[in-house]
Amino acid sequence: AIMSPAAAASSSTSLGMGGRLFFGSLCAGTFGLGVWQTQRFFEKQQLVKQRLEELSMHPQPMMQKNDNDDDNSQQQQSAKRDWKRRIVTGIYRHDKEILVGPRGPPPGVLASTGPSSGRSGGGGMSTSPQGYYVWTPLQRFNEEDGQTQPQPPPPIWINRGWIPRHFPDSPGHDGGNNDSWERPQGLQTMIVVPIKGEKPRFMTPHHNFQTHPPRFFWMDVRAFFEYMGIPPPPNGQHQPLLWMQVRSEEKNQSSSSSFPVKPSTDTVGEIALTPSVHAGYAVTWFGLSGAGLYMTRKLITRGR
Repeated sequence: AIMSPAAAASSSTSLGMGGRLFFGSLCAGTFGLGVWQTQRFFEKQQLVKQRLEELSMHPQPMMQKNDNDDDNSQQQQSAKRDWKRRIVTGIYRHDKEILVGPRGPPPGVLASTGPSSGRSGGGGMSTSPQGYYVWTPLQRFNEEDGQTQPQPPPPIWINRGWIPRHFPDSPGHDGGNNDSWERPQGLQTMIVVPIKGEKPRFMTPHHNFQTHPPRFFWMDVRAFFEYMGIPPPPNGQHQPLLWMQVRSEEKNQSSSSSFPVKPSTDTVGEIALTPSVHAGYAVTWFGLSGAGLYMTRKLITRGR
């Protein structure tokens, strides 16, 4: 049979099976991304609520062995962050100090907004001032009997704050000139918040042990303890090993002029991608999916 001109035109302009599958997969894919961003929106809402609630709690003394096993077991089951503040007492081991960076400063310590606010990330192409986080091991102190334990627990590592990048390279920075940073001596009591370790990125350079203090590119817990000459604690232990020191509530903003600068309770653990960002992403993906569905339908029905 000979196809009429009208039927031939309809056949040439309608969307074939391959085209339907291709455009349909694009619509389904963008819709799936919208669903994922919606899930992330609700997860971030819960995370923001948890952070505010836990940071508003009164700081509690850090236990000597397992810091609240019940809370930690629940945390491991739910795989949630922990922002509860603790009070810890100990003696710094400044001889084993490590610098981690280059990184931007903690949010809000140098400026509330702009490139110096520390909210544009660190390293690489960041516009934030670059520097290092000062990590120092803290030998725990037994507050019960006023003496160091005969067999003290492994030290914990404290992120004492941020210093500008030129500080370690200044001549005689250990001699107390203007470009040195504070190294408190003797027994110290501070407020800390637990933080998670990091994993190396692709093509991350090796740590530099040739400088003093050594310079690490990421928070390598195992290398921290190997540098101290002691084996790292087992992975199954409850006690977090990395802590960030926060500025005491009674200290005013002028205290941030001395280095290393520390984040305040209001800014510690700030979430970069807020729920509103995920909501915007979800609207975008759902909009693209709807537009793609409309265009695909028009292509399928074209010429009919």
